[in-house]
Amino acid sequence: MRSSTSIRLIEPADAGPVAAHRVRDFEAFRPWEPDQPASFFTPEGQAERIDRLLAGYRAGTVWPGVVLTD
Repeated sequence: MRSSTSIRLIEPADAGPVAAHRVRDFEAFRPWEPDQPASFFTPEGQAERIDRLLAGYRAGTVWPGVVLTD
């Protein structure tokens, strides 16, 4: 079975899936992740984060991407 992986610029619609990923993997990454406020793990908190990241992209300071796979 062949799988597909791609990288693209993050989008506002990614807030929900990113929040779900962060909640799902919280325990696995806790030893390496800084403490975050509870809002970080919500779609609303991720939407705010994505807005800031995209502002940085428009300013030419960051390229916030997401990795997609089957």
